Amino acid sequence: MAGDDLLQIRRQERAALLERIDASLRLDERVVAAWLGGSLGRRTADAWSDIDVWVIVADEHSAAVNVARRQFVAAIQTPALIVEAPENAPPGGAYLLVLSSGRTGAHQVDWYWQPRSSAWVPNDCRLLFDRVGLPSAAPPAIVGARERAEGLTGKVALFWLSVLLTAKAVARGRDWAVVRMIGWTIDILAEIEWLLAHDTLASHDDLKNWSEGSRWPLPAATPSAQLALVREIAAAMNALAPEIAALGGQVPDEGVRQVQLFLDLATATIEGTER
Repeated sequence: MAGDDLLQIRRQERAALLERIDASLRLDERVVAAWLGGSLGRRTADAWSDIDVWVIVADEHSAAVNVARRQFVAAIQTPALIVEAPENAPPGGAYLLVLSSGRTGAHQVDWYWQPRSSAWVPNDCRLLFDRVGLPSAAPPAIVGARERAEGLTGKVALFWLSVLLTAKAVARGRDWAVVRMIGWTIDILAEIEWLLAHDTLASHDDLKNWSEGSRWPLPAATPSAQLALVREIAAAMNALAPEIAALGGQVPDEGVRQVQLFLDLATATIEGTER
């Protein structure tokens, strides 16, 4: 079967799963509201997109639903795999990542449960239903000048540390670590760019959208090319130094110089082994 036909099957399977989730949640009297987040919520989904479903539970039932979250999911979709990641849970709520079987492979549903008393309807969601009239999301908190400057200072220091650690991974030939570290370095740069352009705190989705379509290519296979990419990212940070200073952020000049020297060392070492 052609790839396009398989993707169409995948879309249909996801749509059927979503209909089943929606119908089941509407029948559960403990659930007062539900919506879709992520790309489905923003209406930018493609055939590869997962389902991010937020389930808002009446306060008196919230604790019990949190404890029985696996049974809650199993009544709606047959899990092929479940991953617990409690750090992803909203305040007072719970989280599960669940894969269910399909003809084109697993479909992922990220389940979020949250008590009614702490729930807001986000601006960038697709509301399934709301039985109680939840308030709209509050506008993003304005960051004061001092907090913004401190945030920039901390992120800049973290960026240069990540550059050093990335160069060390390249020099040691740890390719998978290099890929992770370059991704982390780019993410920190994106956070700094956000702080320079906005006076509000960024959410996870804000940063994800901000960095989508990144100008940075995938890391190349050779160590010298990997270091060249790291240098390009570092140069982009250096170009932001005047803006950072103008907003009161501190750039650790000696720290930057030392990291640049370390990059030079890694480059010289790699060039010697590639000859």
